[in-house]
Amino acid sequence: METKELRDELKELIAAVIEIDEFADDDNFVEDLGVDSMVALEIVYEIEKKLKVVIPAKRIKEMETLNDVVSMVSQKLD
Repeated sequence: METKELRDELKELIAAVIEIDEFADDDNFVEDLGVDSMVALEIVYEIEKKLKVVIPAKRIKEMETLNDVVSMVSQKLD
């Protein structure tokens, strides 16, 4: 999957989970968007369900921005 396509898909998925229309790729999920640990787990669940990529719970704290999520997921897809 192309990086742009993956970024767009993940951005759409995350926006749906946190119920916002738009956010910047470098917005911090916790500080800028108010994502808590339960919502972060929901994001991980949706990624696993849609892309068949397993993200260990201990790595959730590394997912601070969309850029971080794209990087983590793309590594798992390679």
